[in-house]
Amino acid sequence: MYNLPERLSKTLIICPGNLKASMLYTFADHSLDTELLELRHGEQLIAVEPQVYQVLLYLIQHRDQAVSKDQLLDHVWAGRIVSEATLTNCIKLARQAIGDSGEQQSLIRTVRGHGYRFVGDLQADDQNGTADLALEGLVSIVILPFQVFSDNPELAFFADALVEDLTTIIARVSGLQVISRSSAFSYKQQPPSIAQVREDLDVSHAIEGSVRTLGKRIRINLQLIDVTTQAHVWAHRFDSEEDSLENIEDEIIQSVARLLEPQLTRLSFQRLPRHQANRDAHRNFLYAGGLLATKGWHEDTFLEADKALQQCLEIDPDYALAHAYRALLLGLGHRVGLLANREAAINQCLACSDAALQLDDMNSVVLGFVGCALADIGHIDRAMPLLRKAVEQDPSNAQAWVALGAAEICNQNLSNAIKYMRKGMRISPLDNRLAVWGSFLAIGLMMNNEAEAAVDEAQLACQRDTKNYLPQVTLAVVLTAANSLDAAKKAIADARSIRPLLGDADIQTLFGDQVLSLMQKTGVLG
Repeated sequence: MYNLPERLSKTLIICPGNLKASMLYTFADHSLDTELLELRHGEQLIAVEPQVYQVLLYLIQHRDQAVSKDQLLDHVWAGRIVSEATLTNCIKLARQAIGDSGEQQSLIRTVRGHGYRFVGDLQADDQNGTADLALEGLVSIVILPFQVFSDNPELAFFADALVEDLTTIIARVSGLQVISRSSAFSYKQQPPSIAQVREDLDVSHAIEGSVRTLGKRIRINLQLIDVTTQAHVWAHRFDSEEDSLENIEDEIIQSVARLLEPQLTRLSFQRLPRHQANRDAHRNFLYAGGLLATKGWHEDTFLEADKALQQCLEIDPDYALAHAYRALLLGLGHRVGLLANREAAINQCLACSDAALQLDDMNSVVLGFVGCALADIGHIDRAMPLLRKAVEQDPSNAQAWVALGAAEICNQNLSNAIKYMRKGMRISPLDNRLAVWGSFLAIGLMMNNEAEAAVDEAQLACQRDTKNYLPQVTLAVVLTAANSLDAAKKAIADARSIRPLLGDADIQTLFGDQVLSLMQKTGVLG
């Protein structure tokens, strides 16, 4: 049902961090190339998950010291909450990838009570001089502490809370590496220059902000800055009544997120040129998601995204998330009629789902994608346990919550369906998939006899994404159910202006025989 993969910054992003040069590290018949992001044993390419690569690279770069578990968690997961077991498993996989083990510890040694250290003999060669994040095609960002132009300590606390909340919420945007709050707040006492931020953190972008009072009003200024050119990419001013800081904090953060998220998604996609996307599996994965997020849902974008995922899997057949996301794309394409051969799409979706689960059935994102894909092709009984497992493993997986809610619609558990979908949308309020999610929520509300709420939700979905025909069709459906037939006809016309090939069969696949029959009988589909 859904579009761009959720939380890629948590599960996928490979970012060189403070790496200033393209390096080739060689050790024990292995080589690690920071330009190609590859690990090899001799000439053989070793497939490793991105976090495993990051852990290994960080240990190698800091081989002169014992690296604490907190350092690794902060660097690789950028301050996001993950269990220590996740790190332990990454260490285990890193050891396996380079022919080491917990018993041997010939290359990665456990430092009891502290962390780990790389102890192998190492040669480091600078290949190409200084590396630039712009050439890597990745967006990394830091949200700097806001300047507070007031002696009011409550306002200073409010500004810090805004930065923390904004850091958390922006970390959900696909394709971003977000510097942790602890690193950003090292600048709290003395605001840095943009040049200093680039030098210290090696980021591509920074967000600066200020908070001040104007009479009884609060003014917040924000700027998104390209640290290389020091140009302002985006800027906005927010004014709010100083009624209660607690009352306005959520309102402000949601407003900021909704305006800033499209800018960040666009930056992430634009900085990934297509020729670079061909270089390795990870870039093809990111390209597929960014393509749909920035260019919309059309036959050509779906075919191009699917081609990128196939290229990804040719390079790395063991990339579980790529199998899962391709399953999602195929299931979605089948359901909304964006793939020419729906029967083939079902078979391929099932094959990709099985491959993803065989490779990794403990990853919440994999489970969420596969569960949603299976629900899209009508395999609800298989989808439900996967989606439940996904939200149990990661309660912050917004995509899985919404997919679970949509699946509950099929089971006629409408109160749970509405609750789960609203929960997912609250978790990720700046998500580029909100238009799709809101469309299915509108259907759940309609089936639950909440006609007015259904129409409101469908109209909001249309406003959220004017390039997607699905919200317009949904609006037509709920308006038909509410007997607002003229408005329903207009919504169908709007949907067909976006997707001229939209036919009755598409509506039947999306919403079922009863809805199609009602729309035909009332003349909405005349």
